[in-house]
Amino acid sequence: MTKTFTSHTSQDDKIKWNLIILVAAMSFFMVTVIKVSGLIKAFELKAYDLLTIYAAEENHNKEIVIVEFDQKTVDALEKIGLSFPWPRDIYEPVLNHLSKAKSVFIDIIFSEPSRIDRNLDLVFRDAMARSGNVFLAAPLENRKRILPDEDRDFIKENSVKASMPYKQTFSSVLLPADDLRSGAQGVGNVTLNPDKDGIYRRTPLFFGLEDLVIPQFVVSGLMKEGRVKEENGIIKVDDVAVPLDDTELLLQYSSTPHPFEEISFKDILDSATSDPANSNSVYTADFFKDKYVLIGYTLKGLYDLRATPVSSVSPGVFIHATILDNLTGKRFLVPFHPALMFALTAALSFFAAFFVMTTKSMPRNLMFLVFSFGLIIFLSCWFFRMRTYLDPLAPLLALVVSFISTAIFSYASEGRRRAFIRSTFSRYMDKRIVDHLLADPSLVSPGGTKRWCTVFFADIAGFTTISESISPEKTAQMLYKVLTTMTELIIAHNGVIDKYIGDCIMAFWGAPVSGAFDEKKAVKAALECYYALGPINAELNSKGIPNISMRFGIHSGDVIVGNLGSERLFDYTVIGDSVNLASRLESVNKVFSTNIIISESTREKLDDDFTLRILSDIAVKGKSKAIRIYEVLGESSRITPSVKEKAMAYGIGVDQFYNMEFEKAAESFSGIMKKWPGDGPSAFFAKRCLNFINQPPSGEGWEIIKMDTK
Repeated sequence: MTKTFTSHTSQDDKIKWNLIILVAAMSFFMVTVIKVSGLIKAFELKAYDLLTIYAAEENHNKEIVIVEFDQKTVDALEKIGLSFPWPRDIYEPVLNHLSKAKSVFIDIIFSEPSRIDRNLDLVFRDAMARSGNVFLAAPLENRKRILPDEDRDFIKENSVKASMPYKQTFSSVLLPADDLRSGAQGVGNVTLNPDKDGIYRRTPLFFGLEDLVIPQFVVSGLMKEGRVKEENGIIKVDDVAVPLDDTELLLQYSSTPHPFEEISFKDILDSATSDPANSNSVYTADFFKDKYVLIGYTLKGLYDLRATPVSSVSPGVFIHATILDNLTGKRFLVPFHPALMFALTAALSFFAAFFVMTTKSMPRNLMFLVFSFGLIIFLSCWFFRMRTYLDPLAPLLALVVSFISTAIFSYASEGRRRAFIRSTFSRYMDKRIVDHLLADPSLVSPGGTKRWCTVFFADIAGFTTISESISPEKTAQMLYKVLTTMTELIIAHNGVIDKYIGDCIMAFWGAPVSGAFDEKKAVKAALECYYALGPINAELNSKGIPNISMRFGIHSGDVIVGNLGSERLFDYTVIGDSVNLASRLESVNKVFSTNIIISESTREKLDDDFTLRILSDIAVKGKSKAIRIYEVLGESSRITPSVKEKAMAYGIGVDQFYNMEFEKAAESFSGIMKKWPGDGPSAFFAKRCLNFINQPPSGEGWEIIKMDTK
């Protein structure tokens, strides 16, 4: 009897252990696939940000000083008649004052000779040469252009040996102006690429340029100083090995957004030009002795603002300072070893399966889950504090997947509805949205609900004229190519295709699933569609079809969304004034000769990832209230310095226009059109200025443009 009981008990234990091992193995496999596929990458990046904010050191490095071109500096320079771009001789007294610093890194692009007076460049150059510690920015680019021999010789002098580890390569470089080069001690690359979510968390230390290797901006100074060197393929700082993750340095930011001393350029300029005998001088030359000084823009309008884990808007110079801080202070964040990470994930998968299968009490199981969650988060914070990055997402996911058993769904009652949703919506929605609908089919029940959505219209400019010039067969080919390409790009950015209206595409974001970045995705989709016109036109030209251009209108607002129509025929669509307004904005591009126009309500949900410029306040037909509209020039990280310069000059003209300084504004816009012929908004404003010069406006609302046509 005892033998039989023991036999059954042993068999039950064997089955239980087999189940534990099977569930643990399946959980570990699922988590591994999810992690390797990158599905949780976005969450891992956010976990890094949270660890930085709550677990990183509150470091205040007194060896590093940031000299900033801030609003205080701009106001002071304007008072003495100096406006942007400022004459370069203003750097001379500052550099003389900083001559005792170890290195001075100027994070400002000086790729063009001075437009004021070339002799000012020579003054700037001589000041750099006297200081003997200045390094200039030389952003690497992917523009296809051949470097002149003198440029190649110069960048070769500033390159490092080919054994330096690098992965990221570029095809060109934007060098300082010829008159400035001989004054600098060296140059380095300031081009930084963020993670996919636009946040800067890591950086390579070296980059490829054709057959050369170029150091990162601050690394160029540390190599000149002899602190950074390479030994047997290992990068060392002061003989301490730098832990690189796939040739990149994982940046350890301070938990405080201002870990470095920040000094206004104005204060340095005042100290440098004041009487040395004046004891009231704020910053003496000795204050900067043996320090690293970084000079850069911190003013929002100067377009050098980036997102970091501790701030959504940080000056680019702050990132370079963090790189310098990590290297000089040996504050290296070491990623948790992948083998140890997989071992931890496997152990958690097994332990969670074992605990749940051997414990019948639900409260105890829930307590175990909560305790394990807390322990993993605590360990991640503790390791981060010790400068080891243990990503908590994979362990937490292993815990959850192993803890939760598979549910059984009744396909008898739900199968038909799920099949309908999948077949109906897969045609014009991203698969991830369709999957969300399958989890909650009530989202697409017949009828409409009020939702905040971003509505998108895209139309082929001059379609009627083009179609009349080619055969119907070629017109059909053109439409098929354009609509297919645009549709895939919209869906790839989580948009929902509403309908095709001839050559027009209507899409929307915000339903059935809304997200925090719907407006961003809509604008990004419009830009990607615009960029895709190059390859499309090349293919169409090969078939004898002329080039096409497209106009885009985007507006965010309340709409009625749902399965609207009759019982026999209905569509999942959006209706309302916001839809009509988005359509009007697409047409308004004709007035300004632009391609992408967005409304104020859309702009409010964007950040500095995009470069915009104001067009006007308009009152469209049928609407009494005016709205402000903007042109999208591109993603801030992708636009050229020329576009940035044009946007800045345009902004000055617009400010003058709204201040009713019409003669100055007309002169500003004329200057833009001379340098950038064909700039539609500048031509439009120049014409308005001339009209107002001849007949000055009176009363309120003079700046509003009334659009009388749809």
